Amino acid sequence: MHSQLFCNILVRPGVDPHWKDLALFFRRVTDREIEKINENGYYNIKSGWFFTTFFLNCETYLPWLITRFKKLGGIVIQRRIKDFSELAGKYDCIVNCSGLESYKLANDKSVYPIRGQLARVEAPWIKHFLSFYSKEKGDTYIMPRATDVVVGIHNVSNSWDNQVDEKIHEDTMRRICTVMPSLKKALITKKWCGLRPARPAVRVESDSLSIDGKETPVIHNYGHGGSGITLHLGCALDATRM
Repeated sequence: MHSQLFCNILVRPGVDPHWKDLALFFRRVTDREIEKINENGYYNIKSGWFFTTFFLNCETYLPWLITRFKKLGGIVIQRRIKDFSELAGKYDCIVNCSGLESYKLANDKSVYPIRGQLARVEAPWIKHFLSFYSKEKGDTYIMPRATDVVVGIHNVSNSWDNQVDEKIHEDTMRRICTVMPSLKKALITKKWCGLRPARPAVRVESDSLSIDGKETPVIHNYGHGGSGITLHLGCALDATRM
């Protein structure tokens, strides 16, 4: 985990986000900064803000969590189930964190995928996170990490296609290099596509499973969309209290 300066840029005049008082060093983008950003000629920026927050790299954080879980006595069993009834009577409680599979397992037809496609590049000169939001020209973000920079973004709701689309990659990189020309010389090290598990609202609630007259508590915790890491700790604490 490390702190990171973020800059969110909007193509329309925008009000301050509701979380502004929770972020460190929040401030609005100045007129001079807007003028400078607009020199790239792609987006016509109207507003935005800077803030500092914490950043987690899931590729190191998730293995660390698993290791911690095992040290505390947890046991990891990898298997595929088709119905929660397969687990009834074997455990004191079932915590459902199955993401998109809750469409079937929890019979929750409000669950849907948000397809995202990203790329990694080698660009150690990029130090700050930049994101641009525009319905007309597409969203863009440039996210530096400890070892590389993640660039994107392409979001499509209700698409189950998890294969990299080269045309989308080319269009995204063209947009990225327009707003940040120095990335034209960056080496692309990986392209990937994933499906974010979304629903109209995150589901964190208690339920129960009745098999042969025996009740097994079920705690649902899914539907975080693209905010899984942002919400994971708070949702986990809420689920634990249940």
